[in-house]
Amino acid sequence: LPERLRQLVMSQSIVAPSAGSQIPVDIDLAKVRLAIRNKMKISFDYRDEAGRASSRTIWPLTLAFFGPVWNVLGWCEMREDFRAFRPDRMREVDFLEDLFPDMPGRRLVDYVRRMEEEGYPAHHKNRKAG
Repeated sequence: LPERLRQLVMSQSIVAPSAGSQIPVDIDLAKVRLAIRNKMKISFDYRDEAGRASSRTIWPLTLAFFGPVWNVLGWCEMREDFRAFRPDRMREVDFLEDLFPDMPGRRLVDYVRRMEEEGYPAHHKNRKAG
């Protein structure tokens, strides 16, 4: 890192260290961030860890990096519950013009509250994605 950026990084109280090499992602995470900010739904085909395929539409709430993988955390319309999706397993991604509401029980603050109630981070290790 250039010296000016090294000083900035070293002065931060939160750091997300790399756990080795990062798993490549084919989708544009900048578009995911834009969908999160603009409350735009995302639809995609997904393959879980076991290779099972499904089509999903989600309300993206945040991007989270759990080295070495990114996760899109959001409200899944199919499951009617919070889910985490790995972008490296997402295909045929469509950033919809459909907007989702700021609905109590389906917001990021609600997701975080649930994780705390379920014992995050210990619970996170056993939580299924998708």
